[in-house]
Amino acid sequence: MNAPDSPDRTDAFLFRKIIFFTTSALYLNNSDSYRLPFVESEPHVLRHMTYNSHDILLRISALLILLSAVLYLFMPTVAPWIMAFSVALFAVRTVASPYPGKSIRGKRLFYFQIFSTLLMIMATYLMFRQRNEWALVMLCGALFMLYATVMMPRELQREINHKNDNE
Repeated sequence: MNAPDSPDRTDAFLFRKIIFFTTSALYLNNSDSYRLPFVESEPHVLRHMTYNSHDILLRISALLILLSAVLYLFMPTVAPWIMAFSVALFAVRTVASPYPGKSIRGKRLFYFQIFSTLLMIMATYLMFRQRNEWALVMLCGALFMLYATVMMPRELQREINHKNDNE
């Protein structure tokens, strides 16, 4: 039986935290709650109301990221390739969908998402090198993504309320 401080238990604990935060962050990032239109006359905002192939690709890439993190425990030579494909797809989709509002804080939260995807790319590189630090880097990226995706809808709602108060 493993001691409480053994590396196997610590790795398992860290792995569970990665799965939890990554799942939360990726799920919240996939919810289109911060893309609700605040003025019906702006067609570039209205196009976000329907699910299109880009949103489906984002959801598939998020699931593949989680799958590759789990698969790394069993097949450490295959998992980095799945992770590389899914993180690249996720990064392209994240960069292609900027914050729809005009507030500086919202745009800063979007840059948090960009930084998070860069951390995911770095975690993929570490996974290719068979370095266990990939899990820590992925956890940091997931935490940044979680923060940004929780705060973006609030900031957009605050921006909508402020715009409606001024009218």
